[in-house]
Amino acid sequence: MATSSDTGGTGWSAVGLQLNGDTGSNYSHSYYYMENSGTVSSVVVSATTLMTCGESANGNASPASANSTAVIDFPYYSVASVSKIVQFQTKGASGVGAPNNHREANGGGIWGNSSAAITSILLKPQNAPGTFTSGSKFILYGF
Repeated sequence: MATSSDTGGTGWSAVGLQLNGDTGSNYSHSYYYMENSGTVSSVVVSATTLMTCGESANGNASPASANSTAVIDFPYYSVASVSKIVQFQTKGASGVGAPNNHREANGGGIWGNSSAAITSILLKPQNAPGTFTSGSKFILYGF
């Protein structure tokens, strides 16, 4: 995906993921992120109602050059009998500062449902209003 969120201001919005419309506390995830200053931070969450699968630059503010990319993998998405593993990597630039306030995040998580294949995916920025800016692009590859 190539995105920015509709969140005002500069900075970042974590991107949430829900599978098959499941809003129960059936997700866990862990990831680390690094900002251009070299500071590395980590996040670990379990039993939550959505999985964080990356970061999106906040694009509903000046400058409009804020952008992010992400690759999200769903191995075993079609195997109903196992919990679903998700892995991701994201990179972005907020368009502010030098070198454009770069941020990188890598991690993954588990959806605890071991009785259904993945049939739907919902992605949304976790900061209000929870939408992506016009022009954001999503490409789904499957086999």
